[in-house]
Amino acid sequence: MYKPELRFDGLDAEYIIMVSGGPASKKRIPTENLFQGKQGSRVLLEGKYKEIVPGFDVIESIEELTEMSVQVPLMKEDED
Repeated sequence: MYKPELRFDGLDAEYIIMVSGGPASKKRIPTENLFQGKQGSRVLLEGKYKEIVPGFDVIESIEELTEMSVQVPLMKEDED
């Protein structure tokens, strides 16, 4: 019997929160155009989150959830 292996390594995130003010907000300039020059923008927050979703063994989680063993036969037995 063969037991497959499948792992999820987890999820990390990085973020930057920038603000920009001035005449652009009054002129209704589209948001994607606000930070193109980045001359008047300021970084409010910047950081990283490690393991927002921690890594885990997918097969083991399936086995716990279904209460069944995940095993694949390598050879089929003859029924003769």
